[in-house]
Amino acid sequence: MRSVSKTRISAAAQGVGIARAAYARTLSVLTRLHGPNLPDEHTFVLADLRGRILQGRLLLQAVARRADADPNISPGLIGIMKQACTDLGFHASVQATRILGPYGDLTVFGAERCLRDAKVTQIYDGTNEIQRLLIGRETVRAWKGLQ
Repeated sequence: MRSVSKTRISAAAQGVGIARAAYARTLSVLTRLHGPNLPDEHTFVLADLRGRILQGRLLLQAVARRADADPNISPGLIGIMKQACTDLGFHASVQATRILGPYGDLTVFGAERCLRDAKVTQIYDGTNEIQRLLIGRETVRAWKGLQ
């Protein structure tokens, strides 16, 4: 489980990195197209992504620190981090390609690559559906222990 935990932390880090890349590439393209005054609909999406990326980074760092301190870290906690961070990478990439409109699938801008790379992080090292099963089982065990 220790090696699986480390690879899941790595997958989560990739998810956050992909989200950051999708955000940065989208902001770069939009400012080239619109200058510093972006349309409100784009500004709202970017603001949401910025907050979610910060949350993902904080979750990743907190769980990674805990895993370094305790090699017997809960698989459910690792699963929460892996699932949340890789879902973040996919969500940010989908939003990036969506708000870029006809430019979203052009390889020159890179948002489409983020989308392709993000999807695979949700699959390897235990699919996010498996992570949800682990989290759910651990939650039920913890709940039974409280009663």
